[in-house]
Amino acid sequence: MKYLAVAFLLVLVASQAWARQVPEDF
Repeated sequence: MKYLAVAFLLVLVASQAWARQVPEDF
């Protein structure tokens, strides 16, 4: 279960970082 929590956190951080790179008008 620990790995699932870590993977979830990684996906969450990655999604936020990707959202920052994407332009607002996109």
